[in-house]
Amino acid sequence: MQIVLDTNVLISFLLSHGETISRILDAWAQDRFTLCLSPQILSEIRRVLEYPHLKSRIKPEEAQALLDNLSSDALLIEGTVTATGTTADPKDDIFIACALEAKADIIVSGDPHLVKIEHYGAVRIVTPAQFVEILRESQN
Repeated sequence: MQIVLDTNVLISFLLSHGETISRILDAWAQDRFTLCLSPQILSEIRRVLEYPHLKSRIKPEEAQALLDNLSSDALLIEGTVTATGTTADPKDDIFIACALEAKADIIVSGDPHLVKIEHYGAVRIVTPAQFVEILRESQN
């Protein structure tokens, strides 16, 4: 299974270390899915980590560890596919484009603009809680 994680999911993890997102990252560490990234998503993660209101709440070493893990363990696609006008928020188009190029099965997002779409072509769009349920069901 190949998935794309929205930036908000990763930032939420760094802010709260919540159980749901921790389960997703643990499943990734156990190779239960392939995490797909594009250069555009990686750039957005780096940009968001520089926001002053987040920088003061996220430990720099944890942010760097996440970036290192993403860079070394995720499937980095070329980022040549574009998708425009796919969502109400144009900033979300990079996740659709990445999923299409990687032929991902699922986009995991906490963004209501993206989640309300539910599907884009063959790509499902789910919340972190829904993805944890998918992981649980796939174990049975």
